Amino acid sequence: MAADQRLALCCGMIRSGSTVQYQVVAELVERHQLGRRAGFVDDQNVADILASARTTPGMAVLKSHELIPELRSALEQGNLRLFYTFRDLRAVAVSAMRKWELPFTHVISRNGWLETAVRASTEIMAVPDVCLSRYEDIVSALPGEVIRWAALIGLAISPSDAFALAGEFSLEAQLSRIDLIKQQKPEGKTEFFDSRSLLHHNHIFDGSIDGWKTQLEAWQIRQIERRFGDWLSEHNYPLIT
Repeated sequence: MAADQRLALCCGMIRSGSTVQYQVVAELVERHQLGRRAGFVDDQNVADILASARTTPGMAVLKSHELIPELRSALEQGNLRLFYTFRDLRAVAVSAMRKWELPFTHVISRNGWLETAVRASTEIMAVPDVCLSRYEDIVSALPGEVIRWAALIGLAISPSDAFALAGEFSLEAQLSRIDLIKQQKPEGKTEFFDSRSLLHHNHIFDGSIDGWKTQLEAWQIRQIERRFGDWLSEHNYPLIT
């Protein structure tokens, strides 16, 4: 990677607000002419996306859900600024089951969705200088998060500018974008997303913080807390069973 090339990686836990973080960071980078957004990166497309990023001066903004080897290599070389979002695992379970129509067994099983998310979070949160953001803060205090994210890419923005940008990516604004995506979804296509915003046609249901308390069965909550109670407690999510 060229010496002047930098990557901004929004590497969030699934269903934890990493998409809005990616959108905001990408907007900051593009509006201030620091670079461009480069989209979602995974094992299949990472080589192509990094090759494309090398041809564009400035910063490339990426989104992922794990720190795959090529991105870890960029981090170790000092060419990557790392953001990470996380969320109450009980809310993650509800959101994942809704979006992908998953049975509970798929999220709670060994090497299932939650275990994979926790494994990735342990690795990423241990990275020095990673910018951590809780989903709850993204929902309830987005302007403050915008200021923090801007600082990590070298921008000092005013509270009024942060408030305005947060308004552009509020829950209501995102729901409006999703309505447009739904209108564009071809008939018969089960999955459809916008390549610029990375929003899917079924990306958001209620966006709530505590909805899991009524949306999960009591036995499901017990199973999640039994399996992942240490992680929940460590990250200040009180157990209820």
